[in-house]
Amino acid sequence: MEDLSELEIRNFVKSFHKFVDLKRELFHSQIDELQKIIVNQCKLTGTNPLSQEMAAGAFSINIGSC
Repeated sequence: MEDLSELEIRNFVKSFHKFVDLKRELFHSQIDELQKIIVNQCKLTGTNPLSQEMAAGAFSINIGSC
């Protein structure tokens, strides 16, 4: 019975590592897409779309409804 438990634990750990790796890949692909969107928006508007948010963060000013 102990061997089965060890096998189950190993399988769980393997599955968990795979899950974490997939989430990491998804996160990085989302960051890449966000960067592309920001670059395109900057090219279209001529300004950094995040500049207002960055300035507000620097001065601790809330923007929007949050």
